[in-house]
Amino acid sequence: MPGNITYVSFLVWYEKDHVPMKKRLVWLESLLEIDVPLILFADQTYMAELASLSVGPKTKLLPIQIGELETVKRIRSVPYLHPPPNRSPEKDTIEFLTLMNSKPELLSMALPHVFTDYVAYIDAGIRKVFKHDSTLKSLETLKVHSIPLILLPGCHPIRPVEIFPYLLNGINWMFSGGFFIVPVGKVDQFMEIHSILLNEFLKRDTITWEVNVWAGFGEAYKDSIVWYHGPHDDTMITGIPARYKN
Repeated sequence: MPGNITYVSFLVWYEKDHVPMKKRLVWLESLLEIDVPLILFADQTYMAELASLSVGPKTKLLPIQIGELETVKRIRSVPYLHPPPNRSPEKDTIEFLTLMNSKPELLSMALPHVFTDYVAYIDAGIRKVFKHDSTLKSLETLKVHSIPLILLPGCHPIRPVEIFPYLLNGINWMFSGGFFIVPVGKVDQFMEIHSILLNEFLKRDTITWEVNVWAGFGEAYKDSIVWYHGPHDDTMITGIPARYKN
């Protein structure tokens, strides 16, 4: 039986991307091969490349101009934005962090094209962290229920953290970031919660990873968050608690 989740992903080219475009497209092919409803946002550069890939009937390609997202406009409006001091300079650029913080808004943008009870964000390159082909394949029949606000895998359980300055300095892996599921009726609420705390960072002329933003409100919303142990491997999918699956 088919699942009850529509998946959302995106590809945006930027000059300092540390991963070559061809490699991102190879990773994407694994996602395109599975039989699930998929909404893929792509900018003009990637849209041209996608023309050469096999895209199934359940995949909807939507053009995007990343600069038009409200999240991106807000981040770019800060004149002197400081990235975290403890990061990989090659990977964790301000542009990369900006894109990562766009995930909640992308789910909201996808809603007019979603006809399932749940919507999930999934990284376009998530295949790179999985050891087994069957992990992505299992999404074809994944059905979930009773998620209050969001289902989020992570590396360590939800616990109180000092937002400032602790979450300004380096990455916090309370949540893994590359995959999460939200009831369609809660997408805008999650985006608003994310936006409120992101603004607190921007007021301090700083930007951080999206997972740090979520760690900042994790304790306050822990009764509405389904957390499970899912670090950056197959358990992001296979570790979903059975009590939340049909």
